[in-house]
Amino acid sequence: MDNIFQYLEYRKLLADQAASWKKQSPGRTLQSAAQKVRLQASYLTNVLKGRAHLNQDQVYALGSLFEWDESETDYAILLMEWERSARKSRQDVLKKRIDEIRQARMQVRHNLKKEVIETTTTEVTTFYLNPMYSLLNSLV
Repeated sequence: MDNIFQYLEYRKLLADQAASWKKQSPGRTLQSAAQKVRLQASYLTNVLKGRAHLNQDQVYALGSLFEWDESETDYAILLMEWERSARKSRQDVLKKRIDEIRQARMQVRHNLKKEVIETTTTEVTTFYLNPMYSLLNSLV
């Protein structure tokens, strides 16, 4: 699945995630997903088509099913709260939080898989004392 922080609509996020989840294994269906999170399949279908809403616990259950980490689940719940909120002042506060999270998470450094390689003092010394490395470095 792509970066979920690109979404601004939780139902679109869930619909895309459900489609991706179904493709991962031939036996997966929307009905089986609904059963696992204790929802009626028809209600989940209505949610994914934009005709109904979920509550926080239901979004959390789907996040667990889709194996989201805590920050992804929290973001989806925040989107749901923003969409369901009736107060303009609360919508503004939630939208500001959404924008802050999106700005931070859409940066490249959050999407890179990095492995930190530690070097020992001996390795560093060997590198700098070896004339071949100096020669290669000057050629580059």
